[in-house]
Amino acid sequence: MSSHSSLEMKELRFADVTVQTYPIVLGDNPACSVGAPVQLSWDPVSTEVIDLEFYEFCRARERRSTCRALPAEKRGKLLLKAGYSMEEIASAALQVDAIRAQRAETLSSSQGWERLGSLLLKTGKLPRGILKGFVSAGKALVKPVQQVARSA
Repeated sequence: MSSHSSLEMKELRFADVTVQTYPIVLGDNPACSVGAPVQLSWDPVSTEVIDLEFYEFCRARERRSTCRALPAEKRGKLLLKAGYSMEEIASAALQVDAIRAQRAETLSSSQGWERLGSLLLKTGKLPRGILKGFVSAGKALVKPVQQVARSA
């Protein structure tokens, strides 16, 4: 057996991509800063198999875009188009606001500061947007976190 036969080159190729399309539904994620959140349904409305090269060609422009967040107005229009009423959209937005306010209240308590400090110590960073709504507190936020960090 020669050394060439033991070093055979193996090749892997992808030919097709299966693309599933999901409808947009009213969401419940309080991470969106304004308006009603949207999410994808669990059930696809269509499935198609596409040649990989064609798929990559069509998606090239979309991949260049770095902004993935939808403005509140566009989310509202998508939800209206999907058949949701203004009342349903407004109700979801109010629920999200209530959850966000509850989280802010928890964060402002001493227990919230302890958990925040613990998270900061473990990971070295805070979750994105966690301090939203505390802009006016500014320097007051830093002090409790530093105190928690020192006591640990």
